[in-house]
Amino acid sequence: NYALEAWSDALRMELRHSGIQVSLIEPGPIRTRFTDNVNQTQSDKPVENPGIAARFTLGPEAVVEKVRHAFTSDKPKLRYPVTLVTHAVAMLKRLLPARAMDKIIHG
Repeated sequence: NYALEAWSDALRMELRHSGIQVSLIEPGPIRTRFTDNVNQTQSDKPVENPGIAARFTLGPEAVVEKVRHAFTSDKPKLRYPVTLVTHAVAMLKRLLPARAMDKIIHG
């Protein structure tokens, strides 16, 4: 996640005079078959608790809407958090020191 953010920021700075806009789409938990497929092949280690994750999961159309906005806007946002989880993380990053965020994310 952090590497992709840094790469996106660097790419945006490199392209600032080219007329090319760079935006980062931050999907968070999106309803796909990925988790089901992983859980079928690794049933002894499920990747998530479906009951908890389902409360914060959106469908793929939520990502499509953010991508559409990024492509069609005259002034696209630098970052597009999609789900409640990614909105919350973005807000916490602005409010908390880096070490506090490290503890929240990595335990």
